[in-house]
Amino acid sequence: MADVKEDRTVISAIAGIIKAASYEKEEYGGLSIYYRYDAELMEEVREDAEYLADKMAITPKQAVLFSLIIEMSKCDELTKRDLAENLNTSFVELLSYEDDLKALERALIIKRGGSGKIRVGGDVLKCLEKNMAFRRPSNSGLKTLTILSRMTRLFQDIQNESVDKEIALSEMDAMILLNPGTSIAKTANLYGVLLEGAKADERYNESYGWGYHENYDYQGSMCPAERIYNEEDMALQKNKVITYASRDGIRVKDHFKIEDSVKEEIFDDCGGLHEEAPFSGLLKCDSLVAKPLFYDAPIQESLSTLYDLLSESRYAQVKKALEDKGMRSGFTCLFYGSPGTGKTETVYQLAKGTKRDIITADVSKLKSMWVGESEKNLRRLFANYKRVAQNSSVTPILLFNEADAIFGIRKTAAEGAVDKMENSLQNIILQEMEDLKGILIATTNLTENLDKAFERRFLYKVKFNTPSITVKCQIWKALMPELSDTDARYLAEKFDFSGGQIENVVRKRTIQSILTGNEPDMQAILTFCSEELLETKRLSRRIGF
Repeated sequence: MADVKEDRTVISAIAGIIKAASYEKEEYGGLSIYYRYDAELMEEVREDAEYLADKMAITPKQAVLFSLIIEMSKCDELTKRDLAENLNTSFVELLSYEDDLKALERALIIKRGGSGKIRVGGDVLKCLEKNMAFRRPSNSGLKTLTILSRMTRLFQDIQNESVDKEIALSEMDAMILLNPGTSIAKTANLYGVLLEGAKADERYNESYGWGYHENYDYQGSMCPAERIYNEEDMALQKNKVITYASRDGIRVKDHFKIEDSVKEEIFDDCGGLHEEAPFSGLLKCDSLVAKPLFYDAPIQESLSTLYDLLSESRYAQVKKALEDKGMRSGFTCLFYGSPGTGKTETVYQLAKGTKRDIITADVSKLKSMWVGESEKNLRRLFANYKRVAQNSSVTPILLFNEADAIFGIRKTAAEGAVDKMENSLQNIILQEMEDLKGILIATTNLTENLDKAFERRFLYKVKFNTPSITVKCQIWKALMPELSDTDARYLAEKFDFSGGQIENVVRKRTIQSILTGNEPDMQAILTFCSEELLETKRLSRRIGF
């Protein structure tokens, strides 16, 4: 039995439970599939259920219910009526499952909003695609930016009615109460934001007036009055946590915003107020998942040099040597090549390996329809990066993904407002690259769209080619260890795929195994490869008009 347990995986456990639970019933002139959820089933699948329960920190009974929901929903929404019909039970009897459904919801495994529809969380599905078990992330040991980032997602889920309001608010409370040393927790304590024993609606209203996230209180987008409680009950306003917002220079009473002084206190341990939050994001190095990557020799050699240069001791040494000689100390690097060849993931692994955080630039949000705003946004992005770099013990990386969208060729004799704005943005970036005292990495698929002035300012340029057959073999084996060397070689030779395309095929295979309960064979893998090949050709034609 010990050998069996060693071979068991998350997906095989789920598949075993689904296989044992499913049965066919003849009706309406055909066969319909139903599922059991009873004591007899629990005994039959006890080992799979216990294995899954241990991995996901839930009970065996909840593990069985989760497995059935995965199969019934097919990664889509599932109503209680659907659940009752699939389990061939009455709606009244289904009410006895509520405690287990609520437990799965509190474990963030499933989500249920105001409509009551059940769906499996996106993070859970991502784990299953990798044959890994999802375990509810800890609310302890968090930093302010992580708390705010999670609060943003929870607020969005509440607005979209895709999560139970009480559970979302409990998550917010826990993050603040379990991390008393963070500036957001200290500020919440200072202003008495968390009310002991408050009802869900009251906490929601207060949290909305208090919580700071990208959907309001920034550049004219404000928190509406109906989200905060009545005027006579305005404790947050009386304590000068929030204030009336201005519209066209006039204060209005239907929208509010958080006082700047309070925002400064919230962001105190992040280097101050990050006004650039809507068009930049912070990826902490410890949140990045280590992932093996494979390269051909020329790329590997270039990246080995970068890893060496960006190790903290060597980086400080090189930076000082350049400064002593009166040379620019900024480190700029361009990763270019075909889509799916690992450019962005290499930046992540480079950051992970050298213990550097990443500030990502959201180019789509940098550009504004208002005259002069795009230029201001870009300057604030670099100013924000400088502040974070100065307050960090390890210099972070500023990442421009798909850089050709903003590092493009400058327009000559620009007359239109858009062309002038584009040129202005590019001039700002060129100057900032000259003055950079940190690390900037840009990625692009289309080097022909880059201005020559930008190319000259990149100290290192690494070209990512479609991997060789040998490297493709390594990628196939890494993503599908059960593949034989012969099969991996056959797939590598038959399909000229990038690493990203190979990963797409393996993800489809994983999802198919979840849906059917069976591991797809080599013929199915070849079918997935052919579909990926056709999809790539179709997209290529579309891009080329």
